[in-house]
Amino acid sequence: MTEHPPKEHAEVNMLENIRAVAELIFDVLYRQGDMELGHLKQQVHHESPLFDWGIGWLVGKGDIEIISTDGAITVRRDAPTPAVIPIRGN
Repeated sequence: MTEHPPKEHAEVNMLENIRAVAELIFDVLYRQGDMELGHLKQQVHHESPLFDWGIGWLVGKGDIEIISTDGAITVRRDAPTPAVIPIRGN
């Protein structure tokens, strides 16, 4: 008889996986800028549903926005708030 991991453990692992994919998505957008959704998916190298859940995670947090124009879907990092923009001394 095989032993199954506790349900809480499985839920934590799934959340960690979604968070990790969300971090990859945000990193690609940070380095390369706004991009078409299909191209972003190719850059991140993760298939649905984790990619979709990672996008949802970031939209829910307000870190990215999704824009649809003329049938193209573009993903954009949300502009940082002034509280997180570093201030440089002269």
